[in-house]
Amino acid sequence: MVTSNQIADTLAGRTGPVSQSFRFESSDHQGASIADLTPTVEKCTISLQNFRTVTRTAQFKLNKNQLPAEFDTAGDHIKVTAEVLVAGEIVIFPLGIFHLDAPKTSFTPNDEALIDVAASDLSIHLQEETTDSPYTVTSSETYTSAVEVILDNILVTHSIPSSGSTLPVDITWAPGTPFMTIVNELLFGINYHDIYVDGLGVFRSRPRINPAFESSSIAYSTESEPKMIVPPFTLQDSNQLFPNRAVVLIDDPRRTPTFELRENTDGRSSISIQNAPTRLVKFTGSDKARIILDSTTAGNAADYELQRAASSVIISTLVTMFDPRRDVHEFYTVTIEDEIISDFCLVHGWTLTTEVGQPMTHQISQILDFEISEPI
Repeated sequence: MVTSNQIADTLAGRTGPVSQSFRFESSDHQGASIADLTPTVEKCTISLQNFRTVTRTAQFKLNKNQLPAEFDTAGDHIKVTAEVLVAGEIVIFPLGIFHLDAPKTSFTPNDEALIDVAASDLSIHLQEETTDSPYTVTSSETYTSAVEVILDNILVTHSIPSSGSTLPVDITWAPGTPFMTIVNELLFGINYHDIYVDGLGVFRSRPRINPAFESSSIAYSTESEPKMIVPPFTLQDSNQLFPNRAVVLIDDPRRTPTFELRENTDGRSSISIQNAPTRLVKFTGSDKARIILDSTTAGNAADYELQRAASSVIISTLVTMFDPRRDVHEFYTVTIEDEIISDFCLVHGWTLTTEVGQPMTHQISQILDFEISEPI
């Protein structure tokens, strides 16, 4: 079995030119392969955005003349994998399972029919499936088991750390509510990340913590091997207006009303209350905070929102060699000579194309442990 160091050295080209290829297969929504579509795929671009409702999307260009007759470009799935030769062995990296939607057909001068089609990861099924009657989760159920029941009902694989916490009261959602909304409200109630899907098609979530206390998934460096960074490296101020105050309310009439307020009071932060106008983000009973577990969880949620906002003001574009190891909600350590020295970075997203030898781009921002305070 090849080692992680061998994989890293191979991807960085330290053992010679990288031998890589891509495989495309039609599959069901549990990832079982149906047919090889590799000859039909002219182009594929995959984009991941960690703080988008559907985190992983793709754009395919397909040769219609080579597609199996039974393949539906407006509803079937394509599974994408990368194959890299490492120390004489083929190592397979899953890049996602995508549900196709909204195909557009064009014709070339030699009468080839090409289909451009957008696609989303499997979480799109949660967005499209809605309740057809009032949907209730009782106070005897744990938050995570209630999420798992929904995921089991749409027959997907999932792995979510159990919280053990039960809902404080029964909660009912109206008919027509997307199951994505229900799942993410349940997860917010225990300060977990919104549901996301990894490269294998597994539905996941985990507790949200101060980004400064997360673990690095990878170290990219221009100073030490394996060197995978490709110039240039750019910095850009975000034009988004980020909050410097956050409040989470518990305002269900069946519970004791309370709220947790936090402020960014760190002078190092350009958006702190000392350095910028007050911008408040509010979570109430009419949105994701309707079933927050308790005041401690509410405070932790408010703290996280401000920590992430403070770490998102300046977005950097990092270009690296193709790295199929990357996945959802990761953190990087980035060292660039004369520019950045061992910065711990929040990853906002990345984009890759399945063309051999092409680099990939990452959107990252520097993380500090900012001072977030509770007003006295």
